Amino acid sequence: MISARMRKGLVRATLALALAAAPLSAQDGPARSTERQSPLEWLTREVATQPRPRPTVEQDRLRSYFGAVEEQPLPGLTTDALGLLPSRITGLPVTLWGDAPAGIIATLLRNIKNTGVPASRHLFNRILLAEARPPQGPPGLVLGVRIERLLDTGALDAAEAMLNRAEQPDLQVTELAFDIGVLTGRDDRVCSTLLNQTELAPNVESQIWCAARLGRWHEAAFLYRIATALEEIDPIRADHLAWFLDPEMFETGFELDVPEALTPLDFALREAIGQPRPPGTLPLAYLDGDLSGNRTLRARIEAAEALVQRGDLPPPVLFATYRRARPAASGGLWGRSGAVQDLDDALRIGSVEEIIAAVEAVDEAFAPLGLRQAAAREFAVQLADLPADAPNPTLAAWFLLDNKPGQARDWMRDEELTLIEALSIAILEQRRIPPPAIAPRTDRERRALAAYSAFAAPEPPGADLSDPRQLVADEQVGEAILRALRVLDAGTEIEFGDLHAVLAALAPIQPEIARRIAIETLWLTAPL
Repeated sequence: MISARMRKGLVRATLALALAAAPLSAQDGPARSTERQSPLEWLTREVATQPRPRPTVEQDRLRSYFGAVEEQPLPGLTTDALGLLPSRITGLPVTLWGDAPAGIIATLLRNIKNTGVPASRHLFNRILLAEARPPQGPPGLVLGVRIERLLDTGALDAAEAMLNRAEQPDLQVTELAFDIGVLTGRDDRVCSTLLNQTELAPNVESQIWCAARLGRWHEAAFLYRIATALEEIDPIRADHLAWFLDPEMFETGFELDVPEALTPLDFALREAIGQPRPPGTLPLAYLDGDLSGNRTLRARIEAAEALVQRGDLPPPVLFATYRRARPAASGGLWGRSGAVQDLDDALRIGSVEEIIAAVEAVDEAFAPLGLRQAAAREFAVQLADLPADAPNPTLAAWFLLDNKPGQARDWMRDEELTLIEALSIAILEQRRIPPPAIAPRTDRERRALAAYSAFAAPEPPGADLSDPRQLVADEQVGEAILRALRVLDAGTEIEFGDLHAVLAALAPIQPEIARRIAIETLWLTAPL
């Protein structure tokens, strides 16, 4: 009996003979190195590298939300001094990382779950995009993690823009660029690179995909046959590639097994061959394509909601999706779409009573999902001139969430404000108020007092050197923000002492975002 090892040896020998007899068109070109090469490396090495112009990165959403973008070209990922947002936009110093080691910064970046209120997620996105001098340690480490985390937040355009500043491709650049390219459909450049420089290819599957994407189908099929003969591809992924290369091999409606760890390439292959999506929550990076293209309206709304809830997608993108067509059904996301369109209609032709009723309907549908702040930002300007003839807690909350304390006060009761209302207005107006005569009785009141005191009378940091307040004092601004964001992952259920500590740390360096975090913690999902 021939062993598996012997069979593999025979396959390699057969391949070697086949390659020796390959057509001249496949062998012409510059002299090759005498260094031993695998058949896959030999086959995918191009005769010459043809430079390709860089594609223009689509950054409309990024520019509208963050402002102007500045570029800083770099060789490979050899430095971390790369960012899309300069200091004058972020308010963060170029000495963001101080003397913190790159390994610590990379670990802190990876440990953030990004499950906090919208303002804390926005701060995380800001620090990922900030221009800063490199930390001490291995070149490129922190930048690579920043780009990975941008993918985690669904910010593919921003991640692509960061990578496009790298002049010289290396393995890390190419692997990240490949993942982004297969998800956005903008993979021509990276595919040309990894087919021309096979040492940069993450794996043979990426080479097969790229050969097919560039129209080199015979090469893709040949690579596939060799790789499967050498057992270099996982069997489940091999089935997906086989279907991608030759759809007639499988019956219509046949469902392939889902890879255990769904990579960007796995997802792109399944989308390309029409396989159903796996159950459960998909990574945000996989939803970017649902915002455009030929996806159904339901898929577009689901993607936009997820990217606003768990990422940092600007709310106007979500509301534009709600308005694309009249709801196809009732309840769920169709109910939210209908509520938005009803409020649009009321603002256009309705009475004050009809407008208020429509506002309350939107809030009832959106608040449980953590989307109250998104609704407030979308409609606050249009509601600004609405006459406040009677108190309305929903409108008061919306104006607080849109940083309009004066208009919020108009919709509160004429008599004495509640403790939470008074403290919220004081936070936004940056003024001191007398201490409450009665001690806080609820957790929400305790959070309100903790948040207010972080701005008005912050407690000094303790002896813990990892306390964000102490890190700010030591000019370790970036590390302080990352540690604060990890604490803020608790969202609206954050502990009172933790809320005080992180807001006291953030207030001197990011005061506007710190106030937004405080208000959203108190009002994002609270019953009104």
